Amino acid sequence: MQQGSFYASPNVDRRELLAWAEPVIADRVSDSYRRMARDTDLDGLAVQHRRLWRNMLLDQRAMLPLSRQELRRMGETAGLPAGALDAVDQDIMEELLDIVLSRCQASRAVAKTFSRILLDAASAIGAARAAA
Repeated sequence: MQQGSFYASPNVDRRELLAWAEPVIADRVSDSYRRMARDTDLDGLAVQHRRLWRNMLLDQRAMLPLSRQELRRMGETAGLPAGALDAVDQDIMEELLDIVLSRCQASRAVAKTFSRILLDAASAIGAARAAA
């Protein structure tokens, strides 16, 4: 069990969630940035945003403030509007929660574990935002 998180869970649960969530995160990030800035190449920004989510889901909190700070800097450089990163995070979180709720109906324990990991990620987003 990892230390430091209220909803900490074994690494295996976090890695299992990450295994199916990473492609979803990549799609949501790419789609969101494509809608925001059609004429601008935001591939580096998308990679950084996926990295931030990977760190959050794996509970690598020490990396979050720096990752978020770099993401914010890259967003400003790309000319994204204020709140754009938060909107992408919200989109990702909603998509992942929808999947957990629909995919894990047969196993309440799995749904509960994955939901707790996502709640922990949500609190990490807030903490990283405040630190950045």
